[in-house]
Amino acid sequence: MPNPGELLYGEDQLNVRYDAASTLSATDTFEARAGNCLSMTSLFIAAARYLGLDAHFQTVAVDPAWDHQGNTMIRYEHIVATGSAGGGRSYVIDFLPEFVVGDMDAKIISDLEAHALFYNNLGAEAIVDGRVDESLVNFRRAIRLRPKFSSAWNNMGAAMRRTGQYELAEFSYLRALDQDYANYSALGNLVLLYRYTDRDGEAAQLKERVKHYHARNPYFNYFQVRAAIRKGHLKEARKHLKKAIRLKRNEPDFYIAMAEIHAAKGEEEEKLKMLDLAKKYTEGVLVAPSRQMSHRFWTTNGVNVVRNPNRQGRL
Repeated sequence: MPNPGELLYGEDQLNVRYDAASTLSATDTFEARAGNCLSMTSLFIAAARYLGLDAHFQTVAVDPAWDHQGNTMIRYEHIVATGSAGGGRSYVIDFLPEFVVGDMDAKIISDLEAHALFYNNLGAEAIVDGRVDESLVNFRRAIRLRPKFSSAWNNMGAAMRRTGQYELAEFSYLRALDQDYANYSALGNLVLLYRYTDRDGEAAQLKERVKHYHARNPYFNYFQVRAAIRKGHLKEARKHLKKAIRLKRNEPDFYIAMAEIHAAKGEEEEKLKMLDLAKKYTEGVLVAPSRQMSHRFWTTNGVNVVRNPNRQGRL
């Protein structure tokens, strides 16, 4: 029987390519020959089932990873395809070579739950692009399919806040926390909402719970950098920036901020070095070792396993 992973992603086969910006259905991913990780996982599962193979979506608990678009921080979560390969063996189709799924908490989810992830992704992409009304439509679709979907409730709150509907934003964040007490994205958003609406006492009560979570987020540190630079507190900005770079070495914006600090101190040579690093990371000349992405085929006990970066978003 053909190996669907090799058929879809092999360079001499259909050669479907990874595109982080495209959340597509399995059919659209096939036609475009490209898609993000959720899209490519959906395509694999559709192809595997067509060939009569056992295939399911599976979420995996991985260490938090973040990115940012403007003033929006994005936390990524992980999803893979899995199924029985016969003879007591199982396979995993994954897009993160640095992780070994077998060592992590994993949960098979239904197609309905995966469909909710699809709409959550579309909503996240829309809110990042400034299409807030469209994002709300997709978050509502996700919640309709999966009413206890904590991430979608959190994202709904983020969208509501952007439209000035603060009571509904608070309601959404609290619903997210009702479903998942450890949803620190929702908790952090709630702290920000309370601060923005002059409810500092309530914000202070929650702040300690998110302190450790924020410390691991490079972009939380980066936003502290921007605030410190605006105030002229360069020493404080540099401290936060060093933390951000330690957490995510290949983010060009961090080096641009460091260049600003050197420029403010009259350190022209150091400023130019930082700008050069920013340019190299932007152009992909430098790649942090832990973040390299490539299609790879693995064979484990006779089972072919494809590993690539595979994530679905959470604001």
